[in-house]
Amino acid sequence: MPKKSHNKNYDSDDEDMSCGHWCEYVIVVVLSSILLVASLVLVLFWCLYYRKGYAWNDNLAQQFNLHPTLMITGFVFFSGFSMLLYRISRCCRRIYVKLLHTLFHTLAIPCVVLGFMAVLDFHNLADPPIPNFYSIHSWMGFVTMGSSLFSSWWASSVSCCFCAATALLLASEPLWSPFTPHSASPPSCWPLPPASPVSLRKPTPVWELEVFRN
Repeated sequence: MPKKSHNKNYDSDDEDMSCGHWCEYVIVVVLSSILLVASLVLVLFWCLYYRKGYAWNDNLAQQFNLHPTLMITGFVFFSGFSMLLYRISRCCRRIYVKLLHTLFHTLAIPCVVLGFMAVLDFHNLADPPIPNFYSIHSWMGFVTMGSSLFSSWWASSVSCCFCAATALLLASEPLWSPFTPHSASPPSCWPLPPASPVSLRKPTPVWELEVFRN
């Protein structure tokens, strides 16, 4: 049985997809993009035309309009396109797509935080004040926001520390190599190049690793 490769890229996907699969792929990607844009356009039209626009502390009703707009922008628009980028940017190098993916997720964070602050101010400054976190909607939103922000920071920390972890692993090879069988070899999906005296002195930058070249 031939060994399955773990280094799939966009080119190998193109070879595996038939004409029918390509049609389905294009329809799904285009429809998803249209729905993401339409969700933001509709909430903007609703708030601007029917709810008289936006404000901050000057008009509580208009300040509340920031909540649905920013939540849709962060959770749906930016987060949705950050995931869809891997399908609509097939002609770009994978590392550039990853950077755009990180950028879109980063833009979603302030939108979600400001939208959360807007609804809290709307509740606290109302006369009489409206209790916070008294509905299923508010608690589900709070849990979703907390888990999303935690995931974003976790992903950022992993990406920032990956290059440093690579250097540490290569530099510490004399410590763990005596306990490793000489016949052992890393799995095919292992992104690090074989250790050598040159690589121990100068670790390979993360963007030059084989896993990021496609």
